[in-house]
Amino acid sequence: MFVTIIAAAAIAVTAVPAGAQNKAFPGMTLKFAESDAARDMFNTGLDSFEAGKYAQAESQFREVLRKWPKNPIADRTAYYLIRTLGEQKKMADAKAQIAAFQQTYRNSSWMKDVLEYQAELTNQINPSTAMDLADMASVKAAMDSARAALVEAGQAIPPAPPAPPARPARVAPMAGMRRGIAGPFGGRQADENPELTLQRQALRVLFETNPDRAIEICGERLKSDPKDELVLSSLDMFASSKSDKALPMLISIAKTTTDPKGRRDAVYWISRSRGDKDAITDTLTSFVPTMTNDEDSNAVLYALSQVNTPKGFDALAGMARDKNRPQNVRIMATQRLGESRLPNRWSLLNDIYKSASDNTAVRRQAVMEIGRVGRTEPEVIGVLSGIAANDPEISVRTSAVTYIGQIKTPEAQKALEDLILKKKP
Repeated sequence: MFVTIIAAAAIAVTAVPAGAQNKAFPGMTLKFAESDAARDMFNTGLDSFEAGKYAQAESQFREVLRKWPKNPIADRTAYYLIRTLGEQKKMADAKAQIAAFQQTYRNSSWMKDVLEYQAELTNQINPSTAMDLADMASVKAAMDSARAALVEAGQAIPPAPPAPPARPARVAPMAGMRRGIAGPFGGRQADENPELTLQRQALRVLFETNPDRAIEICGERLKSDPKDELVLSSLDMFASSKSDKALPMLISIAKTTTDPKGRRDAVYWISRSRGDKDAITDTLTSFVPTMTNDEDSNAVLYALSQVNTPKGFDALAGMARDKNRPQNVRIMATQRLGESRLPNRWSLLNDIYKSASDNTAVRRQAVMEIGRVGRTEPEVIGVLSGIAANDPEISVRTSAVTYIGQIKTPEAQKALEDLILKKKP
């Protein structure tokens, strides 16, 4: 069986509209309760997926999509449904869901992941898929996988296809957060312009031999064109540079560029750059009030989590606790702490829960993160049991019960029994 390799460089898809994620946090309304139920079920499915219980995860993800097809997390759920089908070798179903995703969620920030998984699943990249992928590294990885499959099968590698058409104008691409993907906002982008590819290689060599001069040239190019494609697609070179001018240039780009992806890329690469990590944390924290939409705020909070220092984690915790911060910032800060590598982070999340007496949504997010990251900690059952028994909002209590139920220990079972046997007040 021959595997067709069609290499094409890609343009990025339009980002999710600014403020779209705010719809997930409309306050204490019926719509919010529905959103919370969807998120709880999604998290349950994700837990099943990560535990290798793919049939169970499939059922849970399908239920989310059946009950809440227009929920803000529907596209994320559809992506993980595709993954569960692939893990179960349900190839026809997985391909059908991929096609449905491309029709239903054209502007989704998860489109890149779906297309990358399609390439991984089928060892094939068709032209429309390649035109939607967000970076050439993804195309190269899929091509390498396909070539390896051909070599293993003892088949000849087909010749390269004709050169693709000229690249359209660059548009603002997605900036979704992905597990297991390094540099979700940064890195080199795919392009179909051989001249730009050549210039990028020349810039890379210059960064290695004379980084100060490379940065000067980039600054000159940005003065002429604030959205200069060469510079904005090469920010990883700044982060790895030993030049003292690199970090100030990244900060300047993050503050001044009008290109949405360029701004988020610069924020990410600031977190990965050389320099004093506490000073980098202060810089990133100062960006938060200036971010005008959820995508930008999320990029900053993610970058803070990637600095991976106590000061960075303290900054996230401070924002999660700060009653003067917008609700969405507090929720995203809580989520980023839950996804971080901080040891015993469940304890810090519990402190955030206790400090959020003013905000049901923040408490609910804290409970979700405690339940996900603290299930192996004996104390967590007591914490969740107390929340399930005493929180003033039934939706938060229900979430706590859900996560107690996922801890398969005698202590967890007893906690559930105690709740059931609790006398009415």
